[in-house]
Amino acid sequence: MKKSALIVFFAGLFTIFTINFSPLAMAQGIGKEITVGLSLTYTGPLGGTASSISDGFLDHLMWINNQGGIEYNEPGTGKSERVKMKIKWEDNAYNSSKSLSIYKRFKAAGAMVVCSLGSPTGEAISASLSRDRVPGVGFYAGASPAGFRHEPNYYSTSSSTLTEEFCTSVKWFMSDWKGTRPPKIGGMSMDAPSWRPMGEPGGVKAYVEKAGGKWVGIEWVPMIVTDTSIQIKRLVSKGVDAIVVFGGISHGIVIAKDMFRLGIDFKKVKVLYGTPTWDERLIDLVPKEAEGIIVSSPYTFSWEDLPGVRLAKKVREWRGRSGEMGSYLRGFVFGYGLKAALKSALEKVGYEKITPTDIRDALFSLKDLDAGGLMYKINVREPDYPQYCSHTRFAIVEGGRFKIISDWVEMEKVEYGRR
Repeated sequence: MKKSALIVFFAGLFTIFTINFSPLAMAQGIGKEITVGLSLTYTGPLGGTASSISDGFLDHLMWINNQGGIEYNEPGTGKSERVKMKIKWEDNAYNSSKSLSIYKRFKAAGAMVVCSLGSPTGEAISASLSRDRVPGVGFYAGASPAGFRHEPNYYSTSSSTLTEEFCTSVKWFMSDWKGTRPPKIGGMSMDAPSWRPMGEPGGVKAYVEKAGGKWVGIEWVPMIVTDTSIQIKRLVSKGVDAIVVFGGISHGIVIAKDMFRLGIDFKKVKVLYGTPTWDERLIDLVPKEAEGIIVSSPYTFSWEDLPGVRLAKKVREWRGRSGEMGSYLRGFVFGYGLKAALKSALEKVGYEKITPTDIRDALFSLKDLDAGGLMYKINVREPDYPQYCSHTRFAIVEGGRFKIISDWVEMEKVEYGRR
């Protein structure tokens, strides 16, 4: 009996060894994994905006694994190998404290890269990333000045600072200003700590005044908002010509409804929504109220016939998803960036030697990466100030649809707030 048990035991060991270490298994990359932590957002004040974005990023990474993982050429041998991502994810609820506790669990689990949705959640872990030498990607996150201040920096973001996107909208608006006086420009924004620098004197105010405009100030609204009438009336009473708005889709909807109810004429007062303030649901939910609003869009639209859009639709069907497609693309695009960075690091040092710092260096070196056309290109213009979205376009809600009204415009570089 004991002899039979031993035979079964050793036979089992032989089977495990054969499956995991045979030449075929090694060639297929079985057993080769890189742990990736995803701090996603499904609940909290931005859950309605971010859940589909989170799905897009998560699904793309799962699809890459489903297709065999990341293919690369092992340095030294030149042999084609594959590595899969061991994906761990949690819901950060767009909460900084929760984000930090999630990061600690990812770190304990051996994550070699952590991706976090949202600028407040990314800023909250940026010091820990630097201390632990773990690269962090704020996907669908505006760069916050505090996030880049740690030495050495291990944090990168999808977008520029909100100050820089705000100033890009100002520059575009003023390029078409035909008035005989300096235009009056104001803002509205969700009140989040990492967004507050927009209201500081050295940021948007200084940019507007240098460009020849008059800054009338910024109105802050709560994270969870039901009415913005007071803030709108204050800006209108100052004779504002343009209002740049930042918030979540819930803010975008409430502000559009309040402006419509208050009789704001979008031909006389230009209203420009920043990237996080809208998605393609805007015209489905409030088509009449949104008519005439201008949006800034670093990402392409779901109705554009592009390779990335076609792939995202295929992956979403594979995952059994439904609902809003535009936000899904905003998360899906960063699967291209993470895959490219991991491949670059693997081909430089190999699977056995790869470290989080190698991944960090690859992330900070992405240049002119084609992301299926889902954005202009994934491009880190400045490795010391690593952001991936370098360009945006402007579109207007017209006739119940988004009409693109500009070419790709390079995001402004604003020194204020940099470390």
